[in-house]
Amino acid sequence: MIRLSVALEQKGADAIHVSSGSVCETPPWYFQHMSIPKGKTWEFAAKIKNEVAIPVIAVGQINERDDPEKILNDGLADAVAIGRPLIADPDFVGKVLGDIRSPIRPCACCLEGCIGGIRSGKGLMCVVNPEVGKEEKKLEKVTKPKNVAVVGGGLAGMEAALVLNERGHKVTLFEKKNLGGLFNLAYRAPRKTNLEKFKKYFVDEVTEKIDVIFEEAHPDELIAHYHTVILATGSLPKIPNIPGLNQWHWAEILEPDKTPKNKRGVIVGGGFIGAEIAEVLEKNGNDVTIIKRSQEIAPRMEVMSRNFLLKSLKELKVKIVTGADVVRKKGGTLYLSIDGKEGRIENVDFVVYTKGMVPENSMENRLKEKTGVFLIGDCKEVGRAMDAIHSAYECALSV
Repeated sequence: MIRLSVALEQKGADAIHVSSGSVCETPPWYFQHMSIPKGKTWEFAAKIKNEVAIPVIAVGQINERDDPEKILNDGLADAVAIGRPLIADPDFVGKVLGDIRSPIRPCACCLEGCIGGIRSGKGLMCVVNPEVGKEEKKLEKVTKPKNVAVVGGGLAGMEAALVLNERGHKVTLFEKKNLGGLFNLAYRAPRKTNLEKFKKYFVDEVTEKIDVIFEEAHPDELIAHYHTVILATGSLPKIPNIPGLNQWHWAEILEPDKTPKNKRGVIVGGGFIGAEIAEVLEKNGNDVTIIKRSQEIAPRMEVMSRNFLLKSLKELKVKIVTGADVVRKKGGTLYLSIDGKEGRIENVDFVVYTKGMVPENSMENRLKEKTGVFLIGDCKEVGRAMDAIHSAYECALSV
């Protein structure tokens, strides 16, 4: 790479733009996926800059306010190029320069909306910026502000509260635990620490701009004090129907104080949540087996994240049993049906059940006859982070 750059300079090139990887052979590097360590391409740029006299341009995961200044001040490059962070926040440059004084909505480098949207044929989208692809829908101030309660402080609830507030409504957000909801578990999975940054963006914005009440909302009080109620109460794990299984875990097992070590565990369900939990548990010294009815592991996961996950599961030697169901539990033994034949796993210390979620919208019926009520996020339909944020944005525009 250095020799090529020197040769290009000798041939009259005016500048060298330094990226890495290729679409076909190393797409995570080419697209700077969140699984790639931040700053590696900046280091490549610095090595080339030391060997040429023409300007060198750095690119890749430049998605925080201090990144451009660090690259330039540390002499890593002469200029920076910014791509996907401008999709997440079109005002990124203005905010870095100080012309616009508000926090940057950070690109998570997840590729789910931008690359994933294009691949799916839906067009360019963004997980953290629901305005992408909906530019014709203007965020307009309301002429008659309403007193609006948002119940639930996960991603959907926070997005709805912020948009409603920006439109001029008086907003109160009720959250009985911690802002972030179930998304507080998402960034505990390997290679997903970037997700904590954009959760922090939401939490900081809501804390500064919205009246947050950290207690459970009660229907009678909501009816008495608010014109409109938006339910963002999320979802609950499905309850297993397995005779003898009286205790089980879900993704809460990822919380540091709840993660077992040196135990034998079984993950029932091989979607991306179950598979990521298996990876974390195996890395903590546990002996883990995934039980999956179908043949594919994490089939709906973003393709690059899935490739990293499957590679890690293979390297960790996580046991995977496909075509299987758990039919009962007796003592420490799980009895299985594997392609119609009986199997068993003995000396099981814990079970994690990850076979889906169900909407938690039990408050809706008590509210809908007395006040205007909307459902957003998982409490309307269980989905991904992008689904939650986008449904919240659409709802907030309609109130």
